[in-house]
Amino acid sequence: MSLKSLFFLVILNFISPILKAEALKSVESLELKSYLGLWHEYLRLPNQFEDKEGKFCFDVTAEYYLMSDESLSVKNTCHFLEGKNLTKEDVAIGRAVIADTSSNARLKVEFIPIPILRDIVRWVSEPNYIVIGLGEKNSNGQYSWSVVGSPDRKYAWVLSRKPVLAKEDIELTRQILEKQGFDYEKMIRPIQPKPTYK
Repeated sequence: MSLKSLFFLVILNFISPILKAEALKSVESLELKSYLGLWHEYLRLPNQFEDKEGKFCFDVTAEYYLMSDESLSVKNTCHFLEGKNLTKEDVAIGRAVIADTSSNARLKVEFIPIPILRDIVRWVSEPNYIVIGLGEKNSNGQYSWSVVGSPDRKYAWVLSRKPVLAKEDIELTRQILEKQGFDYEKMIRPIQPKPTYK
C-alpha cells in the first residue's frame, strides 16, 4: 500500500463517523470574551484521554485564552493518583480554531505538537468541539456553564465556573445533552475540590 493510500485511509477513518452522525446544533451565538478563562469539568463521557488504565482524571480544569480573533489557546489540566497517595498532574496544551465565525460555537481543537501535522489535521478535519449549551453570565460577564459535544457523540463535557452546579442547571444540561442524542446515563462526574466561598 502506498503512503498516499495509507494517508487517505487514516483521514477517512477519522472523519467517517462524523459524516454518518446527525449534525449537532450549536448555540446561536457565543461571545468569546465571555467564554475565556478557567472552567471546572463537572461531567464527562468516559474517554481514552482521561479514563485509561492507571489514570482516572479528577480535579479537572480547562483554561481558554485568546490568541487571535479566530483562535484560542487551550490548557487542560487533570490530576490522577499514581500508587495510593501520590497525586500527579497532567497538562495538555492545544489550540482551538473557530470554524464558524457567524456563531463562534463550532471549533476545531487539537493537541498535536508537530506544526505541519497539526495544520494538515486541522485542514482535513471537521469541527470537533461544538458548544451546544450555555448558562447565563455571572457577575464577571462570564458564562456560568457550558455544554460541549463532538459530532460523533463519543465526547461530551459539562463545564462550570465553579466545581458545583445548581440543581436546576444540572437538569437543564441533562436535557440539552439528551435532546442532542448523547447518552447521559454514561456521563461521569470527576471528583473536584470543595468550593470556597468568599
